[in-house]
Amino acid sequence: SALDAQTREFMQEELQRIWRTTRKTAVFITHQISEAIYLADRVFVLSARPGQLLKEIHVPIPHPRPLEVKRTPEFRALEDHVWSICESEFRRGWLREVGSRKQPDQPEENPNAV
Repeated sequence: SALDAQTREFMQEELQRIWRTTRKTAVFITHQISEAIYLADRVFVLSARPGQLLKEIHVPIPHPRPLEVKRTPEFRALEDHVWSICESEFRRGWLREVGSRKQPDQPEENPNAV
């Protein structure tokens, strides 16, 4: 949801705390790569329409995960890896979408225009 940065990080820490207490399986859906890596043991990357599983990525960072883990080389490498998958899929989806649209006709030239 639309949370400010501080509230989002507080909620992420709270979700981590709840998980450590309950050890229940949970499914989180997010568009934020860092949030997915921070909260998950596995990140599932979906394709553009129709949404299909492209890749399952194991997150090898042990729990508990303090917020500072987001600044580590290991975390940043995972972010880069997930981003590269998302970026290439976005480009494929975007090209499919744009390429399938009927382009508007070009306006006819007016010989009387100045």
